[in-house]
Amino acid sequence: MPIQPFFADNSMLAVAELDEAYLAGLDGLEQFSHAILHYHFHKSQAPKLKQKPFLDDKEYGILAIKGSHRPNPIGMLTF
Repeated sequence: MPIQPFFADNSMLAVAELDEAYLAGLDGLEQFSHAILHYHFHKSQAPKLKQKPFLDDKEYGILAIKGSHRPNPIGMLTF
């Protein structure tokens, strides 16, 4: 994961695909100010419970840092 994801290539590119069978479930969504999207990190690797962050000499637990090898490949985005 980049230190500053904003500067990474395609950092602002995201595509969400919804099966046509679920399109009716979006009816009326435009009336709300926010939506929450839960997703699966399908390219995540095996979890590493301890990692050393960039520019640090000490290892920390994966849930205490911004590391990419988390034990749960579920993500959440509010927009």
